[in-house]
Amino acid sequence: MTASSSNITCLPSLCGNDHSDDNDENQIEQDRFDDEEGEEYTDNLDTNSVLFAIKGPVTCVFLTFTVTLALFPSYISDLKSSHECENHIRLYNDLYVPFSFVLFNVGDLIGRILAEYIPVDRIKNFSRKLVACAILRIALVPLFLMCLTTTGKDNSMVIRSDVFSLSVQLLFAITNGLFVSTSFMWSPQLVGTTTSLQERASETMTLALYFGLLCGSFLAFPFMQFATRILEYR
Repeated sequence: MTASSSNITCLPSLCGNDHSDDNDENQIEQDRFDDEEGEEYTDNLDTNSVLFAIKGPVTCVFLTFTVTLALFPSYISDLKSSHECENHIRLYNDLYVPFSFVLFNVGDLIGRILAEYIPVDRIKNFSRKLVACAILRIALVPLFLMCLTTTGKDNSMVIRSDVFSLSVQLLFAITNGLFVSTSFMWSPQLVGTTTSLQERASETMTLALYFGLLCGSFLAFPFMQFATRILEYR
C-alpha cells in the first residue's frame, strides 16, 4: 500500500512538469515571435533611412536611364548622315546607324572610365550636383531634334552636319556612363558600413535603374510621335 500510494502521489507531479514544459515552449515561441516582429520593424526603419540617404543618386540614375531609353535606340536609329547618297562610302549610307550604335557604346564606356577619376568623397553637396547634372542632361533632347533624320530632312531647324550629330551622340553616351557610374560609386558612402545597409542601398539603386529603363521604354514611342510631328513642319 505504501508503494502504490507513493506512485499515485508522483503522478500529479509528473503531470505538473508536463504543463510546465508546455508553458516554457509557448514562452519560447512567443519570445521568438516578438524578436521577429522587432527585426521586421528595424528593417523597415533602415530601408526608409537608406532611401532618404541615397535619394540623390537614386534620382540621378532614374532620370539618366529614362532619358537614355527614350532616345536610344528608337530615335537614334532614325538619324542619317548629311552626305547620304552623295558618295559610295558606306559609313555615310547604310553603316551610319550601326556606327551610331557603336559610338554610343564606346562613349558609355569612356564615361564609366572617367568616373573612376572623380573624387566623389571630396565634392561638397555631391548628391545635389548629381541630380542637377541629370536634369541638365534633358537639354540634349532638343539638340537631338536638330540632328538630321529621315523625317526632318526638309526642316529648317535641322543642322545638316555630321560633326554636330556625332558630337551630340557622343556627349549623350559619355554622360550616361559617367552619371550612372558616379551615382553607384557615391551611394554606398552615404549609408553605414554594415552589410545589411549596404545591401539595401544596392537593391534600391538597382530598383531605380530598372524603373528608369521601364519609364524610358514607355516614353520612346510617344517621343518618336512627338518628334515626327515637330520635324514634319518646314
